Amino acid sequence: MREIYAKAAVRATALNRRAELDWTLAGIVFGMVVGFIFGGIGIAGRGDAIGVWGFVAGAVVLGLIGNRIGTGRDRAALARKASGR
Repeated sequence: MREIYAKAAVRATALNRRAELDWTLAGIVFGMVVGFIFGGIGIAGRGDAIGVWGFVAGAVVLGLIGNRIGTGRDRAALARKASGR
């Protein structure tokens, strides 16, 4: 029974925060495309290094940026709605 309520809550949250979801997905897709174009990146620090696939790094970074943009737009829309404009 809890699973049904959890799924409904996730679905309602996603529909209420539409700009956040759209911008996050757009950032992930764009990040993957950019990552495929530029290839992998290397991360080094404290005498150790690791290679990261470009499409993974791009998806994470640009997905987070898209999430922040979408969250800001949703907050602005809620503020406009609350003020009655």
